[in-house]
Amino acid sequence: MRHRTASSGVCPSCQHQGLLQRHAIRPCWWRDVPQDGRPQVRRGHIVRWRCPACQQTHSCVPEWALPGKRLTRALDSWVREALRTGQSARAVARGCGVDEKTVRTWGNTS
Repeated sequence: MRHRTASSGVCPSCQHQGLLQRHAIRPCWWRDVPQDGRPQVRRGHIVRWRCPACQQTHSCVPEWALPGKRLTRALDSWVREALRTGQSARAVARGCGVDEKTVRTWGNTS
């Protein structure tokens, strides 16, 4: 996978508009929707950008990942729908490969 060394954008800290310098790339994984009854993992990269004006760094995750969590947007929707249709948290957790308490936490957040 190729990543640019600079990207035009807006710094979330100082609102500087222009090129942001790539600071680091870190491989990461996120839980995804189970397939054939088996938990799935999706791999990607977290890219850190540095603003040349204020020197702050900011992370960007892939569009399909939920920021600040280790799950995809698709899995979040799948878990909420499964809980809404009456599946138990235990069954959903077993399908995702996570603890039952984790699924309950995901289901309780808005």
